[in-house]
Amino acid sequence: MKYCYSFMLMVLVSLQLSSQNLKFNHYNDNNGLSHNSVRYINQDKHGFLWFGTFSGLNRFDGYQFKQYLSTSPGQKTLLNDDITALEIDERTNTMWIGTRGGLTRFNMDTHTFHTYLPEDNKKDALPDQEIRSIYIDQFQRIWVGTKNEGLSILYPDKDSFEHVEIEGFNYVKDIFEDKEGNIWIGSYGSGGVAKIYLNASGAIQQIKRYTLDIPNSTEINPYINFIDQDHKGDLFIGTREGLYKLDLAIDGFNNLVISKNEQGNNLGPYFLALARAPDGKYWLGTLDGVVVCHQMEDLTEGKYELHQSVLSDGTSLVDNLVSALFFDKSGVLWIGTEDGLDKYDPVENQFALNKDISRLIGNKAPRIRGFSKAFDDRIIVATRNNGLFVSNGNGYEALLDIGTDMASIYTVDGKLFYCGLWNGKVQVYDYIRNKAKVIETGFTASPVLAFTQLNTNTVLVSSFGEGAVLLNTENLSVTPYDQRFLDGFQINTMVKDGNDIWSATETGIVRLSMDSGEFKVYDALSDEKINFPDANNVSDILKDDNDIIWASSRYGFSYYDRTSDSFQTYLKHKELSGRWVTDILNDSDNNLWLNMNNNSIAKLNTLTNEANIYQVNSGNRLDVFSSGGFYTADGRNIYLGAKSGIIHFSTETLERNLSSTTPVITAFRIQNKEVTPGMEVNGQVPLRSDINLSKKVELNYDNRNFSLQFSEPTFANEKLNSFQYMLEGFDDQWITTTGFSRTVQYTNLFPGDYIFKIRSRNGDGQWSETASYQIEITPLFG
Repeated sequence: MKYCYSFMLMVLVSLQLSSQNLKFNHYNDNNGLSHNSVRYINQDKHGFLWFGTFSGLNRFDGYQFKQYLSTSPGQKTLLNDDITALEIDERTNTMWIGTRGGLTRFNMDTHTFHTYLPEDNKKDALPDQEIRSIYIDQFQRIWVGTKNEGLSILYPDKDSFEHVEIEGFNYVKDIFEDKEGNIWIGSYGSGGVAKIYLNASGAIQQIKRYTLDIPNSTEINPYINFIDQDHKGDLFIGTREGLYKLDLAIDGFNNLVISKNEQGNNLGPYFLALARAPDGKYWLGTLDGVVVCHQMEDLTEGKYELHQSVLSDGTSLVDNLVSALFFDKSGVLWIGTEDGLDKYDPVENQFALNKDISRLIGNKAPRIRGFSKAFDDRIIVATRNNGLFVSNGNGYEALLDIGTDMASIYTVDGKLFYCGLWNGKVQVYDYIRNKAKVIETGFTASPVLAFTQLNTNTVLVSSFGEGAVLLNTENLSVTPYDQRFLDGFQINTMVKDGNDIWSATETGIVRLSMDSGEFKVYDALSDEKINFPDANNVSDILKDDNDIIWASSRYGFSYYDRTSDSFQTYLKHKELSGRWVTDILNDSDNNLWLNMNNNSIAKLNTLTNEANIYQVNSGNRLDVFSSGGFYTADGRNIYLGAKSGIIHFSTETLERNLSSTTPVITAFRIQNKEVTPGMEVNGQVPLRSDINLSKKVELNYDNRNFSLQFSEPTFANEKLNSFQYMLEGFDDQWITTTGFSRTVQYTNLFPGDYIFKIRSRNGDGQWSETASYQIEITPLFG
């Protein structure tokens, strides 16, 4: 089974199994992939991912694809671009590539290719150029399955092949070694499955053949796609005629009868790929999408989830024909399809996206405006022009729509809900009776965005432009009708602090005394360098469990210092300083949660100043008219209004990303030309081997203008990775950059010895080890 176990994070993360709610990221030829048909996936010891496609080999560093083609520059390249097998021997840092035009050995230290081809009159040569499978055994022998000439073993030290005769096994599609060291061979037609017994030194002792019966057919031995073992040691075979399991009692294979699942899905007979996730679940690739189950036998009971391509859903699987599945070292699943490469990130998928409301309104954007909680613990959702919706277990259903344009929602008791409207009125919704009516507030041209309870019978209702009024909740009238607070202020949110009301407005933070009616306006930030016109656009305000007042703005967030009677910019965490924060919440452990305007949220412990940043793909909230909603009722479950639906996550089960890989150099250039091992530049060969192997480079005086491109090949939530680098002997301090700026250029360095150091940090603050590269510049006259 081709998978890698991850760090502790992925052992703990439980995959979301709500059908069609998983989010997949897509890569294709527009992103640099050489071809969209991705059939084989592997990962090397540096962390680079490798993809074998219908046309070319590709290396991926998390940001860029590097193509290896028969037409690539250089004399030693692939001879054939149609990749049919892909295996890596980390012991020798060698990649073995099966193609329709030979078996290719790629030395990853020197970046050189050598292809084995059939040779006339040479018995120990490769017998057939069309390769179908490769396996590297514990003795570092290369088992090779071909299209027409069966099975051979390559001894790399001798460069010779030994043919293994198995009657009927001319076409060898898969080679697998079980937990007991036996080699299994998969064919079709005249050959089914063969088990090769080896002795302690690797010599073949016995070969046993099995026949696979095809249900309801006189034919036998269907086309085999994979042979694999589960965690219990049971052997399974995926074919074009279903899934087979080895029955030890009869020493034969049974075709498993796959049942429909709860959604009524019925899997087709093609099983193309299998991988086990770090959490123990099994993922199977089929012609009908990806199947997920706890154990393989669950398929016979209908206990599985099927995830398919949905044309109207840009985050669903890109294509249903799944040829390859691979879990990388960070626990991310990579899915090869006939229409591109998909990525499933369990870290990012902790933030479940529900699109029920969109589906209920004809797949339109739901334009969510807020959340509230009913007395029966159901979540009420307010939308623009599409009414109210309510949670119903794992999804949402329509509640009431009387044609109003809602801007906000608020409740005191979970039975009566106050929905602020864009025309300045308030829709009062009776949850028990499922009825609503609209009342006047006195506002005529401003939306109602915020409410706060003052006492048992009074709620303060605020508008975006006409201040705030008092609403009597008994008779649902504004009393007194002509009394206004903060008239003219554009109020976004409010929070009660004793007898004072703090308001987040477009012109600063306002403190209103309900006793005297007097107010004071505060600057949102204490940083005098931030003097932009919109610096005092304050979008949210919060009072935490320690009675600290927090405010969010476009250029950072701040807290109220009662001693100086001013708001101080929060500067204690570099990754959060200066960020555009749109909303703030307080969880049950008194952590702050910040909704930030670049598809990310952050958890901040204000006592330790530790922060975790997560990518959530919620969309951008540019102004008051954007979709909104960042809500928690219990301090544990958080709901976020996204462009296409509702994102929900639990603060108690959210796992940190503990994987952090040492960065690597992805490209070394001299005078903007990439240098590979063995290449001569200005009369010198700067690299004899891969720079990540040698960790050093010697440059003559003419080659002292060079650049380094780097990456951290870990793929969990990698958009939030940042880097620090320095060239000892030139730079005085670490230089910080993001994944969007990963190239550093050095020009006209003086002769001498330098050390380039690079380290990376993920979104959860985990720093990697530091990678060091020695760089020597020799003098012009030495």
